[in-house]
Formats: sequence, structure tokens, C-alpha cells
Amino acid sequence: IFYGVTHTITNCLGCGIYKHNFEAFFFLNFPLEEVRKYKLQLLINQNLMITNQNQMNMNMNQNFNNQIFQQNLFKIQLLQNNQVNIFDCFEYNQKIEIFTGENAMYCNTCRMQKDSNYATYLYSTPLILILVLNRGHGTQFKVKMEFYAELNLTNFFEFRPNNESII
Repeated sequence: IFYGVTHTITNCLGCGIYKHNFEAFFFLNFPLEEVRKYKLQLLINQNLMITNQNQMNMNMNQNFNNQIFQQNLFKIQLLQNNQVNIFDCFEYNQKIEIFTGENAMYCNTCRMQKDSNYATYLYSTPLILILVLNRGHGTQFKVKMEFYAELNLTNFFEFRPNNESII
């Protein structure tokens, strides 16, 4: 009742081969300061793209883009005030990482180190999910964390039998 499974996908950018790895986990570890920085940068980049798009062309989607822009500004303010949402942690957990240069991964097909993408998804969760909220090493970092009685984790699963909701 305490173990879940993650699905890790590694994609070699040289030959395009995908490697799949399934691992059992007992808990999920979320480094809160890294989560906050990742989400903050993501929102800032998204707002920059919206601003550039609005400057390039005036179209019907501009009102929708302005709504997203305003929502992102509000979220940015929360993140700057060290307020992290539990769903931000799950988004951080499944972000796609790119390994290049010295960090390139060894590909068995290419038989050399090649640039690659790496992503981890939840495959199944335990009945009792343990989350470790890591504040960092020796820092006095204070985070305001938003919690819920029930977590709808449907969007964070790669595979769901019968498209069922995962709560």
C-alpha cells in the first residue's frame, strides 16, 4: 500500500531510440526551492512569448493571451513570495531534462555518448502516497505550501486504464 511505480523515458537524439525504465518508489521527494525557481522561470518565459506574439500580430486570441498573461503575473507574485502549490511540485517532477555535452548519456545503439532527453512520469501510485518536501541544505527557506484534502493527479499520469481519474 506504500509503493508506486515511475516510468522513465530516455530518448537518444542521435538515433531516436527510446529506452523505458520502470522503478518502484516509496516516496516522492520535492526540492521546494528548485520547484519554485523552475515554475517561476517557466511562467516568465510564457509571458515573454505572449508579449512577443501580441506585438507581432493583433488577432482574436489577444484577449485570451492577455488573460493568461494576467494569471501568470499573479502566479509569479505568489512564487516570488515563496508560495508553492503542490501541483507545481508534480509538474517539476515530470519535466523534460536535456543532457548535452559532458552530461550526454551513453547510448547502447549508437555505442557512444549522445545528447538525449529524459523524463519521468507517474505510472501508478500507492494507496498511501508519501511526499517529502525538502527545504534545502542548511537554509532558512520558508515556503507557504498549498495543500488539499484530495489530490487529482490525473494530469500527471502517462497511462490511465479506461481514462479513469486518479484521486
